[in-house]
Amino acid sequence: MRYIALLFFPLFLLGAFDTPNRTIVAGAVLEGFDVNPSFINHEYFISFQDEMRAGLRDRIFLKGYEGGERFIPLLKELIKESGIPQEFLYLALVESNFSTRAQSIKKAMGIWQFMPKTAKMVGLRVDTHIDERLDPVRSTQAAITYLKQLYASFGKWYLVAIAYNCGEGRLRQAIEQANSDELEVLLDPQKAYIPPESRNYIRKILYVSLLLNDIETLKESSYEYLLNRGIGSPSIASIEVSQGKTLAQIAHSAEISLSTLRHFNPHIKRGVIPKGKHYLVHIPYEYLSTYRSNEYARMYGKTKSTHKTTQVHFLDEERSR
Repeated sequence: MRYIALLFFPLFLLGAFDTPNRTIVAGAVLEGFDVNPSFINHEYFISFQDEMRAGLRDRIFLKGYEGGERFIPLLKELIKESGIPQEFLYLALVESNFSTRAQSIKKAMGIWQFMPKTAKMVGLRVDTHIDERLDPVRSTQAAITYLKQLYASFGKWYLVAIAYNCGEGRLRQAIEQANSDELEVLLDPQKAYIPPESRNYIRKILYVSLLLNDIETLKESSYEYLLNRGIGSPSIASIEVSQGKTLAQIAHSAEISLSTLRHFNPHIKRGVIPKGKHYLVHIPYEYLSTYRSNEYARMYGKTKSTHKTTQVHFLDEERSR
C-alpha cells in the first residue's frame, strides 16, 4: 500500500472556514447529513476538531483515503447510484480505512464493519467458505441497503450514522430519554444519551467529510490530487467463475500473483470457489484483458479443460443483478 508523506501536514486544516466558498461548502456538507450548518460553530464540534488536530488524526484519515485508491471508485459509484449522500463514503473510511480485512474487537469485519448478525440480516453470506463482509462489492451493496433501511426508520441522515454505530434500539432509547432527536441534544456529554463512542463517531464522520471537501485547503496544501480520487476508469472488474475453480488458477490466467488476488478476494476463505452456483471474483481492472485472453486460449486452444465457460462482469453489469 502506497502512502503519501504527511509529516508536515498543516494543522490549521479545518481550523476556520474563513472564506465564503469554504463556508458554503461546509454548510452543504452538513446539510447533506441533515445537520444545521450552524453546528460547525457549536462547542461540541469545535472542541472535537481541536482534539482531532492535536492527535494528528487528519493525517491518519488522509493516509486511509490514499490507501483506499483501489476501492474508492467502486464505493463512490455504488453510493452515487443508490441516491444516499455521497459523504457516506467517509463512513467506510472512519470504520475501516478502506481495509477489506479490518476487524474490530467485537468481531465486526470488512470495509463496512458488519457484525455477523447484521450481515446475515442484509443478505450477506457468512460461513466457513465465504464471508461476504470482506467482499468490497457485496458488502458495499449490503451497506447501502442497510443505510436506506435506517433512513426509513429515522428520517435524518445523521441519525442513520449514529444508529449504524450504536444500533437502532440503542438510538431509539436515547431519543425517547432525551425527548428529542436533535444532534446537539444527543451529543450532550453530561446527559450521555448515546455512548461516548457514538458521540465521537458522528462528529468524526462530519469532520472527515469537511476535511475531504475543503477544496481550497487541499489545494493550498498540495493535496488537490485527492479531489479526483475515484474519478475515471474502473479499478476493479468482477468475473463470474464456476464451482471448484481455485484462486491460484484465476491468478495464473490473469498473470497476477496469488497474494494480489487474495487481497481483492479475502471473502473466499479457502482459496476455492465453493459448491453451488457461479461466484464473483474480483481482479484489478487492468488485468481483465489478459485474463480473458488466457481463458479463451485455455478453453478453445490446444489445452482441454473441463471447466465451464467463464463469464466476465463489469461492475455496472454486476450492479444490475
